[in-house]
Amino acid sequence: MENNEIWKCPKCSKEGNSGRFCSECGSARPAPIAPVTPAPVYNNTSNDDLSPEDRKKANILCIISLVLMFVFSTLMSVVIMAINNSSNSSEIGTVITGICGFLSTGSEIAAIAIMIYVRVRYKNSIFGKVLMWLYIVIGIMILIGAILLIWICLYEFEKCANGVW
Repeated sequence: MENNEIWKCPKCSKEGNSGRFCSECGSARPAPIAPVTPAPVYNNTSNDDLSPEDRKKANILCIISLVLMFVFSTLMSVVIMAINNSSNSSEIGTVITGICGFLSTGSEIAAIAIMIYVRVRYKNSIFGKVLMWLYIVIGIMILIGAILLIWICLYEFEKCANGVW
């Protein structure tokens, strides 16, 4: 309230006061009351919670990722082994082996890309989180295997260089 506004005394109920004090009882003018703004209303469900449709889409994408990572890659490996074990390997067999290897690697990259998409698009997908950790563990195992293979090769080369077989 501004000083020139008319106010009612809360103590003696005298109306028509215009100063800082009540003209009847001398009580101080009450402090102005700030307008009450309503508290924001929040929805109980967070924006990150998945709807049933989103959960279904995320699960389908995760299944596709698993198929690409394990089933398709394994099938390509079986085809490569069958071609390599056949008695009449030719240039066509070599080309098919190369194509199968390329498709196998491509399917694994696609599987990881789909998993990343699921983790970005559907953050609360439990299947997506489990799949991510599965791929991380597999990646760590591959890294450890590569380090061990390099170490064994270096060890064997050193033995060979020293003449110890």
